[in-house]
Amino acid sequence: MINIEEMHCSVCINAVLQANLQLMLRPVAEAVQQIKYGKTDTLGLDGIPESAIKHSLESFDKLTLLITEEIGATNIGGLRKRNNQPTVYLSDPTDRSSQLLDFFLNQDQTCKVGEIIMRDDTICEWEQRYSGPASITGATSAITCVRYGVPFATAFVNFVTQELFIAFRRGAFRLKLPSYTELDPAEITLKRIMTEESTYISERLHKTPRT
Repeated sequence: MINIEEMHCSVCINAVLQANLQLMLRPVAEAVQQIKYGKTDTLGLDGIPESAIKHSLESFDKLTLLITEEIGATNIGGLRKRNNQPTVYLSDPTDRSSQLLDFFLNQDQTCKVGEIIMRDDTICEWEQRYSGPASITGATSAITCVRYGVPFATAFVNFVTQELFIAFRRGAFRLKLPSYTELDPAEITLKRIMTEESTYISERLHKTPRT
């Protein structure tokens, strides 16, 4: 039976995967243009992932409190409906957005974001422009679950390398995602991530073989 920590970790995983998928499916032109969402200067590459995260969490629990960069805190009313301290999700839907914008402005605007990301030379081009390795320097979408003031679980997707990273009490893990054309967030379960398909990361963040 899944425990509450694993449940909230799974919620984080699904949220960032939804954010990633929605961005990959949009034309580059839509990702780099301003949209009516949150702050007046919100770009598609910020608003699209954030909206996906918000809808994902609301599907899990309509009273979930989400705090993000663009829209601030959502569902403050939920605080008044619960006597105990609620679960809070903190999210940066698109980190390194200025670099991601600069990168996309130099790409074919008619292509989907995912088509650009899946090119063989994308990681190399990114590292040449913004340093490497891209696993560390790439733009990401992240979310952390906090319960009773304690960080519970975190998950983030690297948009450039298409890697999923998670961390919770049982350890930190990395999973290389399939192509966005084959990505189904519902299939990327916590159990799957913790199998031989992923890489376990030790406490010192050195990649080690699973045993």
